[in-house]
Amino acid sequence: MGLIRFNGIRRILARLNAGPDETLYVGDAPSDIRYCNEVGVPIAVAAWASTADVEKILRLNPEWLFYSIEGFKHWLISYI
Repeated sequence: MGLIRFNGIRRILARLNAGPDETLYVGDAPSDIRYCNEVGVPIAVAAWASTADVEKILRLNPEWLFYSIEGFKHWLISYI
């Protein structure tokens, strides 16, 4: 499964003709952080998701971590 997602990020970037510096991945799993780090894509972690393992996520030091949709929304508006 991991290899598929990792390759999936690369395939999507190629399909969109986009580089990692033009991309933001939003995920909720430690594996999302690892795959993004390998590809060089920044990641915003949706720690509000019921599937999020916040303890494991924190150990991986994601670029951005959000505990609410509202917090993510405000950050995203200011980020753009």
